[in-house]
Amino acid sequence: PLAKFYFHRYWRLTPSYLFVIMFWTTLYNFFGSGPFWFIQQDEPNCQKYWWTNMLYINNFYPTNAKDECVSWGWYLACDMQFYIFSPIVISVLYKYPRRGMALLLALFLANIGVTVCLAWYYHIQIGDFITMDVQPKSHIDDFMDKIYFKPWTRCGPYIVGLAVGYILRRKETFSLDLMPRMVKLIFYLFGWCVAFICLGSTLYGLYSFAHSHTLMGEVASIVYMSTSRSVWGLGLGWLVYACHTGYGGYINSILSASFWTPLSRLSYNVYLVHIFAIRLYLYTLNVPFYYNDVTMVILYLGIVFASFLASYIVTVAVEMPFFEMEKVFFSRRK
Repeated sequence: PLAKFYFHRYWRLTPSYLFVIMFWTTLYNFFGSGPFWFIQQDEPNCQKYWWTNMLYINNFYPTNAKDECVSWGWYLACDMQFYIFSPIVISVLYKYPRRGMALLLALFLANIGVTVCLAWYYHIQIGDFITMDVQPKSHIDDFMDKIYFKPWTRCGPYIVGLAVGYILRRKETFSLDLMPRMVKLIFYLFGWCVAFICLGSTLYGLYSFAHSHTLMGEVASIVYMSTSRSVWGLGLGWLVYACHTGYGGYINSILSASFWTPLSRLSYNVYLVHIFAIRLYLYTLNVPFYYNDVTMVILYLGIVFASFLASYIVTVAVEMPFFEMEKVFFSRRK
């Protein structure tokens, strides 16, 4: 079963991923033209390092993030690495629940602690792209190589997900049914308030610095870098928990609507191909681009539509045939 567990994940992710890399390296260069299109054409990284993406080690090698093939693939490398180690944590959770939860808490705190240490040791300020223009280039490179791509700084939300999944699976152990109704309502109201604070502080925590084009102080920068993703994960974790237990209200109704289902089946390939649409627009511009709200809304909707359209093609032509092949293979073995 464990071999099938790993094989299914690799087979699920890799065919579309490999197709996108092949398309990016070859045919995509002929899709555009313009004064900036040479930037796209002059990308030899995939010819050298495509194999690291197939092994899902591209967030470690090449050691310089600028040399990575399809740079947005760092997330898939992290996701696969988390997936590989997740059975260890899950087995401890099921055999020794208290020790398992203690292990999750220890890993969660270690994720924050490691990020704090790395940011402090390398003197890395907030590395968000909106403030890159005021940072030394060495800080930006350190942020990408030491923090942005690495699994030990990215595992916080995944750990929250494991904990929430376990709690929902063992709902009889964590049931609140015996609580008085008023206490339960206060508990859920408090949870929603904390969740909105977590999500809002993460999303808008850099707003003033983005508009003033200044950097945060070192301590504030380290705190935000080390906690923002984990805090965001906690907010989403509560949202999932509350909706699953019947206290999601209108939010649950919206998120559970049936029209999301077909879109969700395209979401993985949307992630893979959305850069194609963005670069095709930006690198083929022949005139300066002037930002305003209306233009950005129209541009956003256009790129979303183009991404889903391209995702549909990749899903039908690549992902679904391989998915059916897997079902045939395992059905014959049975």
